[in-house]
Amino acid sequence: MQSAVQGVHAQAPDVQLTDLLRANASTAYPALRELRRRHRPAVLGYARLCGIGENSARQLTAQAFALAAHEVKQGAEPRGTWRHHLLLHVLRVARAWAADSRCGRLAPGLLARLDATAATATAPDGLFGRDAAPAHPGGPTGLADPVMVAAFQSLPLRLQGIIWYGVVEEEPDPNTAVYVGASPDEVAQLKESALNAMRRAWLNSHLTHCGDTRCRGYGRLIEEAVRPGYARHSPDLHAHLADCACCSTAYAELTGLRDTPREVLADGLLGWGGAEYAGRGVARAGGGGTACGVGGAFGRSRRAGRAEVDAHARSGTYAEAAGPKSVHPGTYPAARGSDEAADWWPSRRLVLVSVAVGVALAPLLVLLLSTDSEPAGRGAMLPPQQPPVTVTSTATVSASPTPTMSAKPTKSAKPSERPAPPPPPPPPPSPSRTKSPAPPPPGAHFTQFVNAASGLCLDLPPHAYAQNGTDVVTAPCSSSPTQRWRVDADRGVIQSYAAPAYCLDSRGDVDKTIGIWTCSSVDGPNGRNLTFTVDTHGTIHPAIAPDHAVTPYSEAPGSLLAQLPSGGRADQRWTAGTAPA
Repeated sequence: MQSAVQGVHAQAPDVQLTDLLRANASTAYPALRELRRRHRPAVLGYARLCGIGENSARQLTAQAFALAAHEVKQGAEPRGTWRHHLLLHVLRVARAWAADSRCGRLAPGLLARLDATAATATAPDGLFGRDAAPAHPGGPTGLADPVMVAAFQSLPLRLQGIIWYGVVEEEPDPNTAVYVGASPDEVAQLKESALNAMRRAWLNSHLTHCGDTRCRGYGRLIEEAVRPGYARHSPDLHAHLADCACCSTAYAELTGLRDTPREVLADGLLGWGGAEYAGRGVARAGGGGTACGVGGAFGRSRRAGRAEVDAHARSGTYAEAAGPKSVHPGTYPAARGSDEAADWWPSRRLVLVSVAVGVALAPLLVLLLSTDSEPAGRGAMLPPQQPPVTVTSTATVSASPTPTMSAKPTKSAKPSERPAPPPPPPPPPSPSRTKSPAPPPPGAHFTQFVNAASGLCLDLPPHAYAQNGTDVVTAPCSSSPTQRWRVDADRGVIQSYAAPAYCLDSRGDVDKTIGIWTCSSVDGPNGRNLTFTVDTHGTIHPAIAPDHAVTPYSEAPGSLLAQLPSGGRADQRWTAGTAPA
């Protein structure tokens, strides 16, 4: 069936794969497959740090790839390298989860940080049910260091790739060379010059954001003071650093970029969990372990340079405010008041507060949210119904005896002899409510496949050609023939009415989205990829993983279809529509 040659684009740089993604499905799919082969292990490793459990990590990864591919098809360019772009998309999807019942599937530290920065970031767009606003300067997540991001994105794309793949990820030079479209020798030669360019760009960006004209005049001296192997010290700079928090921070940060560039770059360019991502080598080892931001390595690397200053300060080699005459040659004083400016970067103070909140709320979040099997927006919780109350009258009304004319008055009856009034009649029985039968699951006749959670129908993308590799999406139900499908139980396939030669395709991997392929291939060597079963609840199970179910990524129109572990959720059930073909 899917007989495209494995690795057909193995030597294509990422920028070429981006162009191929905008072509028709038969061309775009192999390009996307190559991007997944290159970058999915690293993205999944980072997602494992962001989510609770393997299923959450896999879904974060799949949605990040789907969102990135969707944006490229819409004409948007990846911002920087593909892998860094995808890692930021994991955080974008996590931000969408944080806004609904899926928040319980996120690491508590990340959830607290996302809540704290919710006002400054953007969530995923319509593909996942959000309308995106203009991006935050620190990227679409609002977590990354805007100064670091601005400096990184000011570099040529090739240098960005060498820094991210060659320095942060420590990919072998031949791999980095393929990704950026260079030779291995060029990569080896350009690493140090790329880092120098990054340090210079960061310093300029930092001084522009926080310094004054005098600070910008010291930029060159700061750069020379932290130059690897050739540091030059200036008494004038000593004196300035004693009083300037902005420049003291610059010195500390550049020292970190010199001594521990992997951790500092990953931390600044991701904004959450970056130091642990780089330090634990999740790109190759697959991650795992302690969630970032909760007892992890997060934030340590950004203070690495400051540790050099603090060590001298504690030993008394720095003047505490006495001016340049008291400064030991070759050392730099800790600026007055710079502990808040340098050691505790504003985002770091926020992280400590966020982590504390996250740890405190984690048990409650798990208790309240971990049992929520429905995606967001399925309806408000209703209060428990009370048993019906029958109102009966307890007061008895005594009827006065009708007076009669007689010649002799008669004695009135004693109260004890008065007849009791008849009991009130029982209330009429309330009309019994006949429960309407549940809609049947899709069957042998061509009809709409309606999702029980969103009410959207299984469909092909607008203006898409029916061909091998075309994605299947959800869309508002209509009379379109592309929304009609049937279950062919004899062959075990789900067949399209608009294109009867094509059937649903699992693409042989539960981490891939659902597409279509020629039905005749069910008799071929990869026929299981086309085989599905629909149970009595309307859950569609792929033959390659019967314990999984076809599930939309979101309730938004245009959502792609994932293959997630079956859990009886409403978004995993499909019913037959009311308008058969």
